[in-house]
Amino acid sequence: MRAPAPAITMTAGENVVATPSPDKWFFTRWAESAVDLIKEYRGNPIKPSLKAGNYTPDTTAAPFESLRAYKGRSLNGIWATAPYLHNGSVPTLRALMFPEERPAVFFRGYNVYDWDRGGFIATGPDAEKAGVRFDTTLKGNGNGGHLYGTNLPAADREAIIEYLKTL
Repeated sequence: MRAPAPAITMTAGENVVATPSPDKWFFTRWAESAVDLIKEYRGNPIKPSLKAGNYTPDTTAAPFESLRAYKGRSLNGIWATAPYLHNGSVPTLRALMFPEERPAVFFRGYNVYDWDRGGFIATGPDAEKAGVRFDTTLKGNGNGGHLYGTNLPAADREAIIEYLKTL
């Protein structure tokens, strides 16, 4: 089944780009397209999700109040957005999934990408020369916690890292 937005786009595109059937009257073609669209929409297994979190529901006085709820970002291109976590305290995807490998001190700002680890090279003389020192033992720079998914078997974590590199 197709989601409604792609169905609408495809239907509109077919009616504009495709050659209409000369045997059918315009309104017949239009009605068939409308019926197809309604069937796609009603049969769509993707349902809207409920909002979660502590927020005030929308009202006419504050119509955008629910926008204050947290919305996680897309993972598209995550491989290119190192360092990770809210404070940039984890230099690579590998260090994110293997917390025991998270360095206490590394260098941010060196723009050579480490394809094996999924992030920018953060240690070594070149990174030290070109980057800025980041010490995770300082207040506000901690990289502890954020352990969701790190209890998976190592092979599964490796597979997740490889998948994230493809996005």
